[in-house]
Amino acid sequence: MNSIDSLKRKIVSQKNDISKVSSLLKISLLINDLSTSLKYANEALKLSIDLANKKSIAECYKNLGNIYLNNNIYLQARINYLKSEEFYLIFKDKIEIAFLYNLISKTFYAQTIYSESLKFKQNALRIFQELNNEKEIATTMQGISAIYLSQGDNVRSEKISLKVLEIRKKLGDKWEIAQTYNTLAALNSRKGKTDKAIYYSNYALKIINDSSFNGPGWSAPFAYNVLGEIYEVQGDSAIEFNNKKLANVKYNFAKSNYLKSLKLWQKYRKNYGESGLYTTLGILYLKLKQSKKAEIFLNKGISQSIIENDLNDYSTGNLYLSKLDSIKGNF
Repeated sequence: MNSIDSLKRKIVSQKNDISKVSSLLKISLLINDLSTSLKYANEALKLSIDLANKKSIAECYKNLGNIYLNNNIYLQARINYLKSEEFYLIFKDKIEIAFLYNLISKTFYAQTIYSESLKFKQNALRIFQELNNEKEIATTMQGISAIYLSQGDNVRSEKISLKVLEIRKKLGDKWEIAQTYNTLAALNSRKGKTDKAIYYSNYALKIINDSSFNGPGWSAPFAYNVLGEIYEVQGDSAIEFNNKKLANVKYNFAKSNYLKSLKLWQKYRKNYGESGLYTTLGILYLKLKQSKKAEIFLNKGISQSIIENDLNDYSTGNLYLSKLDSIKGNF
């Protein structure tokens, strides 16, 4: 809050120049409230247009796209990214254009429009390969791997991820290596190779929990969530073989990791991004036949999904609440 207040005071005293645009952009990203964030972002855009600074206009449209993306408003995010691209094309700023393509891909991916998501990822990859930017080549390839994974093409996804791992080991970025291991864990879990998946997941956590790790704050909660998902898959498999005792053991392992993920996520960014974790835990408690806890976590997930404007978590939470009501006989 102090940095926001400081920027607000700074803006009041600044002249209408590029430095003021920079301050407006910074404050727009620091504020969580969408309408207030957009107010500062649009003020920055207006000032950039008044100054006729095309590079600044490009940055402002990109910033607006990021704000909409962070609030799950994907069409508006794309509209602003494409406006930004128009200005970056003037300067032939290839790297910024490639970054925009990756962001546009992300909006399509979030809406499960995988063909369009893949198209923009491949466009970004071609540019990064032309620029010989190995770091971004690996990042973009990892995104392509994720798209194939979501489409059920596990073989192609794993093949790409292993290539990414080679590049990232060469570059020595611990965070990106850990993320690749997480992807490989998810891949092997999908293929039913859960023991191998746990190996990859634990390797990612070993890197993340090392004192020298300097990746983003969401790395650990993400990794624990991946491990929780693998144990949940093992629990589901045990149920299929009517081994309820083993299923409960695996579900409790999953619960332990999901709760670690939730606790670390709340430490990283409280009151945002929690809806999926609450919903996941609610469903798991349902599997463990702990109906009271299931109801508590599903309701928390629904409430949080409204705040986060996450329609998927909202629908999933309500679906499982209705299943819980059916089990309890409350029609």
